[in-house]
Amino acid sequence: MMNMIVRLKFSNVEYLSMSNVLEWAAFDDSFELDALLKMLVREGKMKYLNLSNNLVGASGGVAIGEGMKENKNGLKVLELAGCGLTFDDDDDEVDNKYKGIDSILSNMNGMYYLNLDDNMLDDKGIEMVIEGMGELKRVSMKRNKLKDNNLRLKIKEDARITIDDEREELEEHNDKIYNIANEYSSSLKSRL
Repeated sequence: MMNMIVRLKFSNVEYLSMSNVLEWAAFDDSFELDALLKMLVREGKMKYLNLSNNLVGASGGVAIGEGMKENKNGLKVLELAGCGLTFDDDDDEVDNKYKGIDSILSNMNGMYYLNLDDNMLDDKGIEMVIEGMGELKRVSMKRNKLKDNNLRLKIKEDARITIDDEREELEEHNDKIYNIANEYSSSLKSRL
C-alpha cells in the first residue's frame, strides 16, 4: 500500500483533509504510516492539513514534527483532533508518550493554528503545549484530561487557548435542563 502512496506527488497541494481515512490495517507497520505523515507535512506548498481522527500515536507525532522541520514554506494550520498523540504502544516509559507533542511544538515554523482536541492530554502534556506555543496564534485543546486548577486558570488568562471546562459544560447542561423543566412546568400551569 505504501508504495502506491509514495508515488503520489503533493508538491502543489495547499489544503488537504485526510480526517478519518488512515487505518493502521492499511499499513504493514507503523513505519509506513510515519513515512506517509512526514511526507504529507513536508511536501511542497502544504498550508492546511487535517489528520483528525486517525490514530497516529506518539511516533506519528514525531514524524509530523520531522516533516514540519523540512517544510520551508511552513504549515499554517494543523488539525490533529483525536489522533492519540500521547499513545505509544512501543515504549513503556511515561515521558516517551509526549515525544510526538514535543516534536510538533519544536518545529512549528510560523504555524497559525493547532488543533489538539480529544488527544487525552493530561496536565503535563497541556503544560508542554502552553510552554511551547511560541508564536502560535491559536491552539484548541478541548476534551482532554485537564485536572490542575492552577493550570486551568493560567489557560483561561491566555486568549489564544481554547479548552472545554467539563465543570462549566456540566453546569450549562444542567441549566438547560432546569430551563426546559421550568418551561414545561409553566406550560402545564397555564393549561390549568
